Amino acid sequence: FFLGTGCAEPSKYRASSGILVRMGSGRGLLIDAGEGTWGQLVRFFGTSMAERIVNDLEVIWISHKHADHMLGILSIVKHRTASTSFHVVCPGQVHSWLEEVMSIQGSSCRLVHCEHFGRSESSTQWEAIGRLGLKEWSSFRVIHCEQSYGLSIRHADGWKLVFSGDTRPCRNLQAAARGATVLIHEATFEEELKSHA
Repeated sequence: FFLGTGCAEPSKYRASSGILVRMGSGRGLLIDAGEGTWGQLVRFFGTSMAERIVNDLEVIWISHKHADHMLGILSIVKHRTASTSFHVVCPGQVHSWLEEVMSIQGSSCRLVHCEHFGRSESSTQWEAIGRLGLKEWSSFRVIHCEQSYGLSIRHADGWKLVFSGDTRPCRNLQAAARGATVLIHEATFEEELKSHA
């Protein structure tokens, strides 16, 4: 579900970045959580279903430190009532900020750097990946601000999803996108507004 594909520049047509991937099991992955992501969930699904969706999240993955990609995580965590832990996978700067905020909120999330999630021997990480039905997980560097990432996941059923995050054309994204079933490549402006980018 495309909750938002917009950018930091306000638009009445596009909310900030947020992509919900719900698996057949009902478990979910939220790719980016820009400001207003909770509101978009409520608009699309209604309050009780939105609460169920955030309680069923296994992983929230954040591409980089810009507010239009990560500021909505606070509302998502605030509305989560499940006692089970979940993973927030994010770059170092976001990790430091969330560590401080989450300690105040008393969240049960596990913060993991993008470069480590799915690459370590952590059983909790692989259990979360498994509950999503995934067999591959890879965050890769892209060209934007410091510590910007794209994401590639492959499901046990064979499909592959690649998310670019904010980036200029780069070889890491080209390599990750090979064989993708779905490629989500963000763009700030439509073609006719190219001069504003």
